[in-house]
Amino acid sequence: MRRSDITYVTENEVIVEYRRALNAALCLEDMQDVGREWGKVFPDIVDVINKMSKADFTKWRKGLEKERRQEFAGGKFMERYGTILMPGLAIRASVMSEQYHIPWGCAYLRLSEEP
Repeated sequence: MRRSDITYVTENEVIVEYRRALNAALCLEDMQDVGREWGKVFPDIVDVINKMSKADFTKWRKGLEKERRQEFAGGKFMERYGTILMPGLAIRASVMSEQYHIPWGCAYLRLSEEP
């Protein structure tokens, strides 16, 4: 996903695509690919993913699977990997979109313009 793929009328299918990419990352190398591709859209994920070791990735996958089953993966998991699970810009754009009844892409682009 490129940032240029997001327009002012893009709805939150971007989050669905991001979620699919996370689910499809079955090894550390796949996860690093997610960081390279999606880091252009959600820059805060890059540092967390780049610091991951294979052991960290294993913990990430276990926690992600719990979260996907709607089980809380724990406070330590969220502190360490919460940025990947839900990037800050994604959260803010989702809230703004809902609050002001505007397309997700409009909120994302406006927020990403801020310093």
